[in-house]
Amino acid sequence: MKNEFDEKPTKNYEKFKAIALELDIVALVNFTSVIARALLTENIPKEIKEMMEYHYNEVDDFKKDLVVSLSTKEDIPIVSINWLLEDVQKVLPYVGDALLQKELIESAELFRNYINRFLTEKKCPRCKTLLFLSDLPQYDYVCSECDENFDNFELK
Repeated sequence: MKNEFDEKPTKNYEKFKAIALELDIVALVNFTSVIARALLTENIPKEIKEMMEYHYNEVDDFKKDLVVSLSTKEDIPIVSINWLLEDVQKVLPYVGDALLQKELIESAELFRNYINRFLTEKKCPRCKTLLFLSDLPQYDYVCSECDENFDNFELK
């Protein structure tokens, strides 16, 4: 098992950091506030709402830490944000307020465009999902479906 202190960061981690530094904090604050308002919708099925709340809390904690400088942009939780973006699609049919729906779609699209910059052409050896650049310096890639990190040599 790798230890983060065993090796120097991968080249992919350097790419990850460069993209992470371009994070628009205002857009992140807007995205999480729109999500928080959507979570107030009463007719969202319990299992969808609970999962979205879980992912929202992870992203919101990152946002709060970032704002008070306990965290840096390089700590961005790519997988959690990706899951939250998927949750938005599941929640949209239950949001009756047309303006809130529009805000959800627009803020999710803005974040999807940003998050997709971390996406690679490599596929997960387990589930065949496209991999993201890993947020861990000792790995090259992370699968958002399996929540597993991979080295370049582990992929075909």
